[in-house]
Amino acid sequence: MDTGIYIRMIGALALVLGLLLLLFYCLKKWGSVIQSSGKGLIEVIETRMILPRRHICVVRVGERTLVLASSEKGFDYIGDIETGSSTLFPQDEKGKKPHESGA
Repeated sequence: MDTGIYIRMIGALALVLGLLLLLFYCLKKWGSVIQSSGKGLIEVIETRMILPRRHICVVRVGERTLVLASSEKGFDYIGDIETGSSTLFPQDEKGKKPHESGA
């Protein structure tokens, strides 16, 4: 066999692999912009790591602003934040917060 054929085949393979790597790089860099181009219903406002693999997330879903805890087991609901307020747990009529016990 002619060695020129092998050189062309290796060159074509390198070109295809290079184009694939470039495509993956572009998708990684701009994929989230393309995917979320429209205004969606869910918006992640802020995420803070409190421990390794444990985060506190403030998420707006429609008109509600939620505080969620994230871990390797999933998400846990912590509470709502009232719109225009910085209180996490608003007080009820008796002045107690919903997470306080009556005892």
